[in-house]
Amino acid sequence: MITMQWSMVLVLCALAMVSVVTGQQSVEVTTPFGAVRGLRTALDHQSYVDTFFKIPYAKPPIGDLRFKVPEHPDAWSGVRDGTQFGPQCPQPIDTYVLPYQVFPQSEDCLFLNIYRPQVTDPDTRLPVMVWIHGGAFFMGTGNRFNWTQLAANGVVVVTVDYRLGPLGFLCTEDGESPGNYGLYDQVMALKWVRDVISAFNGNPTNVTIFGESAGGASVSLLVLSREARGLFQRAIMESGVSLSPWTMSYRGAFPEPKAQAVELSTRLGCDVTDSARMLQCLRTKDAQEITNVSIVMEQAVGTVPIFRPVAETTFGQFGFLVANPETILLNNWFSDVPTLRGFNHDEAALGWQDKNDDGFTLDEVKQKVQWLVKTYFSRTGFPVASDNVFQEAMDLYINQPGVSGDPRKMRDAVVQMYTDLEFSAPEMLELQLATQHNIQPQYLYRFTYRSQNRMTPKWQGVVHVDELPYVSGAPVGGIQALPNYVSSWTADDIRVSRDFMTMWSNFAKNGDPTPSPVDGAKWLPWTQNTSQLLNIGSTLRMISYPGTPQQAFWKRTLSHAHFGTTVGGSGIIG
Repeated sequence: MITMQWSMVLVLCALAMVSVVTGQQSVEVTTPFGAVRGLRTALDHQSYVDTFFKIPYAKPPIGDLRFKVPEHPDAWSGVRDGTQFGPQCPQPIDTYVLPYQVFPQSEDCLFLNIYRPQVTDPDTRLPVMVWIHGGAFFMGTGNRFNWTQLAANGVVVVTVDYRLGPLGFLCTEDGESPGNYGLYDQVMALKWVRDVISAFNGNPTNVTIFGESAGGASVSLLVLSREARGLFQRAIMESGVSLSPWTMSYRGAFPEPKAQAVELSTRLGCDVTDSARMLQCLRTKDAQEITNVSIVMEQAVGTVPIFRPVAETTFGQFGFLVANPETILLNNWFSDVPTLRGFNHDEAALGWQDKNDDGFTLDEVKQKVQWLVKTYFSRTGFPVASDNVFQEAMDLYINQPGVSGDPRKMRDAVVQMYTDLEFSAPEMLELQLATQHNIQPQYLYRFTYRSQNRMTPKWQGVVHVDELPYVSGAPVGGIQALPNYVSSWTADDIRVSRDFMTMWSNFAKNGDPTPSPVDGAKWLPWTQNTSQLLNIGSTLRMISYPGTPQQAFWKRTLSHAHFGTTVGGSGIIG
């Protein structure tokens, strides 16, 4: 068995060697696959963090391995250079990045990066945190953020790249291409961590998976998947879960998985009369060509990503998911682990434009609300009356005293509407379902802190991805993690970042983000009887949070859409 072989090798040769190469201090670690050279970065005169980049955790998914589950990587000879990031998986060009975050693209992209804090005893085994990046399942890379500061909190941080877009999620709704390859990549990375991370002083039996947006949804799906069971002990989901309306593709619902596969193949000139011939043709196409065609398809649809996770069992396959997420949650078919979930106050304002800060007219509001309902209900085949949903949403958010007729307040209300449907309501619905069965503590947060030096318009508030610089420690390290984010970091920014890293690393160490109070706050779990969350703002504060009437409306609507009835708690979601 390969795991036993790896373990025996680790016992014999899991050692590190430090040397000075061309003026830089380097460090070598021996793994079962071969030696890898990384870099040692001094944080101060007393501590350092070692980094190892571009380590293959699977064979390159090219040629006959395209549209297949990943395979174990091959060994290498000599010392592998781990001082530079690897390429990112094929994807659209992201303009919302800094120059040092631009990486070449390659289908050979199944690499991971490791950040290891200083250890004095070579037998030390530290908690491991595995980061899964976001990007709507068709963008992003584990290379983007620097996790040195988080690792300095006493955890080994691993970041993972996985296949995206059609190369990661193309599904023909049969055995030829069941899909979910990007998720299987994440599972393979976790198996690599289980079998190899002890060479980097990580504890393979104390692993926390964490991610944001599509990465948070991926973490949620890993909790639900039998394929990932036992590979992690805790999970953190930031701004995305399995029940988020943009996470899954459903058979018979727009955008239907097989229909998208057929359209992609047709545009590429492939025979689509048979799945096997179609896949054979697609394997001869250039990866970038496939990606470019999928980008055109995405732009034409203009809604949620069209290549996404699927539940294979809906078309007779028994794969990554044994059922749709809602069924798994209802039947307690998921990993019983402590979890931490949360959302930002104004998630949906990211990318919205109101250059003159004069708000939205009523016609603009109606158009945006109709688009929201059309996207997530009318065009998905979910059994809800979209006209009724539109009117009730208008009544709850817009037709309210002090809001109706005020363009700025109507704009803010629409932002909150999108935020509630796409982020906070599905998170709370999933939390409510999970706590019916999961006896482990489940924590909920809301992020409301906005730096006084934030460069975006004040009306946008605290948007999607805003927590990431703080979680990764950018203010502490003096790193500008996102373009046009802040003019400079403040003392409050540094404090908030330290609080995030302390709580996240505490959770990874023992499942409790505040074993002792952090900035005077003790974070208590969310339960069916004590609905409460930690508000991460200018201060840390526990508040009672059963949810707003607007969130309750979307939870009921999502519940009816997913289950055909209202479920949760004692049977009623309110």
